Amino acid sequence: MWKTASREGETGASQKYEAIFCIFLVVIAFLFRDDANFVYPQILYLFFTLFLLNLWAGFSLRLWPEESWLAALITLANAAVITVILSYSGGENSNLWVLYLLPIYTSSLLLGARETVWITLGVIGFNAVYYYLWGREPLEETLFMLGLKSGIFAFAAATTSRVAHRQRRAKQELVQQRQQMELLIDSMQSQGLNSMTTGKLADVELLTAGVAHDLNNALLVIIGTSELMFQEGPSSPNFKPDLQQIRQSSLFCKNIIADLLGSVKEKEPKFVPCDIHDILDAALSLYEGVLAKSRVKINKRFNENLPKASGSFPHLQRLFLNLISNARDSMKDGGVLTLRTESAPARASQASEWIQVAIEDTGPGISKEALGSLFKPFYTTKAPDKGMGIGLFLCREIAKKHGGKLSADNLPEGGARFVLQLPAH
Repeated sequence: MWKTASREGETGASQKYEAIFCIFLVVIAFLFRDDANFVYPQILYLFFTLFLLNLWAGFSLRLWPEESWLAALITLANAAVITVILSYSGGENSNLWVLYLLPIYTSSLLLGARETVWITLGVIGFNAVYYYLWGREPLEETLFMLGLKSGIFAFAAATTSRVAHRQRRAKQELVQQRQQMELLIDSMQSQGLNSMTTGKLADVELLTAGVAHDLNNALLVIIGTSELMFQEGPSSPNFKPDLQQIRQSSLFCKNIIADLLGSVKEKEPKFVPCDIHDILDAALSLYEGVLAKSRVKINKRFNENLPKASGSFPHLQRLFLNLISNARDSMKDGGVLTLRTESAPARASQASEWIQVAIEDTGPGISKEALGSLFKPFYTTKAPDKGMGIGLFLCREIAKKHGGKLSADNLPEGGARFVLQLPAH
């Protein structure tokens, strides 16, 4: 289906142009219906002939797309008909000389650069022949008008061709991206996700790498499709935020997979100065639709003078997203999610101050039995199909890699609170 997108795009452009052309001729006939220079009914017959030739050019282009010379020849015949139209609408004083622009626009939008050059030269030639055969003005004035109109025709051809070339190149790039994604999907289907089903993987690291590789391929398709829809423009502008969220979520998952592959290769994350508020906002933007659907309100209590932390943006975003997701799960009937940031004085063994991020919910809180096991791997209080018990364990590991600490307790007024402490940059 994607392989035919370019051909379908050219067909759609041709049909749109034909409709506009028809409306244009009807408007001209209506506006000049009382003009004494118009010879009726001959002018109407010529308009109809012009319309039929234009339809024929579009039809030939759709039927024989490789034979563009035929469409070019028919388009050039339009210029001949327009020359006759001028003789029935006031001669060299006719305002309908602008109709010569129509075959130029047709060639620029629907044909190639070579055809556009020849048709533009043909239009200039027909206009010159008309002035030579029927012109009655002095030679100097005739040459001036001929040069002026020829310049207008050449300028129109150059500018329209340039815009059309950019559009064609953009469409070609979209088609190439679609073909690449199609090949990627075919490759995934032919492989059948063998890395997950053969049962011959020697160790956990190899299994992790295989799963991450296959998931990464699928995410490339999702990211590519959303970017294509952005470039082409969704049918409704209301879809743009949804497309943006799809793209951000996919890129977030791609970062997780990159981190997974990096851990297999024993690759350490890169720490840079980070604004904790930017990371929290990024995590919220990915989950705000889910929170709104769950009737969870967001309460941000940010310390604007908070120093930056030294950390990995994607890792900390992953940590916060896990905590936000858990808070949402605990508030089954809705509630309030509070994100609180503040700075803390330096510890005795540290010279720099600390950053503290608290994520609080208004759920039922954490039981005493669960508090002691929350951060153990594969421990969960959720149903088997709702969680694996690995999220909080990974969150604490991320905190440790950043030289920080992650803890959990219950609020006096009810609800759970998770506190992340990180050294400032």
